[in-house]
Amino acid sequence: RIQVLPLTSESLVRCLAVAGAPLTQKVVRTALNPERKAFFDAVQNSRIAYIAKTSGTKESDTIQCYHDHIRRAVLAHLSPARRSDMHGRIATALDQVEGEKADAYTMVRQLSASDQNLRAADRALKAGKIAVAGMAFDQGAELFQIALKLGEFSGEKKQEIVLNLAEALCFAGRALESAEA
Repeated sequence: RIQVLPLTSESLVRCLAVAGAPLTQKVVRTALNPERKAFFDAVQNSRIAYIAKTSGTKESDTIQCYHDHIRRAVLAHLSPARRSDMHGRIATALDQVEGEKADAYTMVRQLSASDQNLRAADRALKAGKIAVAGMAFDQGAELFQIALKLGEFSGEKKQEIVLNLAEALCFAGRALESAEA
């Protein structure tokens, strides 16, 4: 079904498959950079073919693959280089459209999958601090762990992040894990 779609629709479906999560239509349009009418025609064609689904028709509404089977089928035909490139385009679009308000997990995933691990680690670290400040201690701990895994930090900076992780785990009621950190 996907191969018979117009080229813009095919690009749209590849982008949605690589994203792996709902994105706003504005982010996807920015990542693909088609003309406005061509993009919304592609969205409509993909919806009619039950390949994509949206939460509405506005740019602020989300779009995603209609079903995970479609996502997996599309990904099976994409080379690692094309996937990495698309992840990078999505990360750039997220940054342009949503900036610091972009979902931290989505942004970190896109950056990491496009081999931008240092940027991903930096984003995870910032998001972890924001999460802890908002008393989302489990989320903060997870983001600190991601930052440590992906980043290359000096001894002093790494020690600071480990301390942040330990505090977040402690505040989350995970004292044993905190002590081990």
